[in-house]
Amino acid sequence: KQYYNRLIDHSIHTEKWVNPFKGHAWFKESPEKIVDWFNRF
Repeated sequence: KQYYNRLIDHSIHTEKWVNPFKGHAWFKESPEKIVDWFNRF
């Protein structure tokens, strides 16, 4: 959360995906979302 907030504070586009049932863990869609983010930016 702290890293995410610092990105926002420095006007760096970021996105946060949270699965409330997984806690702090990767979820099935994670790889696709990460690749999509890199391709857009």
